[in-house]
Amino acid sequence: MSSAHTDRLLHWLLRLGLAGIFISNSIGAWYDTSSYMDLLRTSFMGRVIADLRPWVEFIKLNDLIVGLLVLSGLWHKYVLAWAGLWLMVATIIRLSATFFPWV
Repeated sequence: MSSAHTDRLLHWLLRLGLAGIFISNSIGAWYDTSSYMDLLRTSFMGRVIADLRPWVEFIKLNDLIVGLLVLSGLWHKYVLAWAGLWLMVATIIRLSATFFPWV
């Protein structure tokens, strides 16, 4: 297998995996909204934002759109920049809820 072929394969595997994370997270937020509300409520966000429902709605749509854009390859640099930033925020929320629960 040539190096160029291997690079394309690895690129697609990464895109499929990243898109899968976003799309499955969106599906989870649609089907189990209360779990996402609980996660946000016990994170630092629950301490600074009174109504977390709009954030869960944003997660539903954002993650679906980002996942589909990652798959499509459209606006590659911008989508990956937003995906990376969003994953860092999600990590901070998850860690704050796990190690420093506010409720």
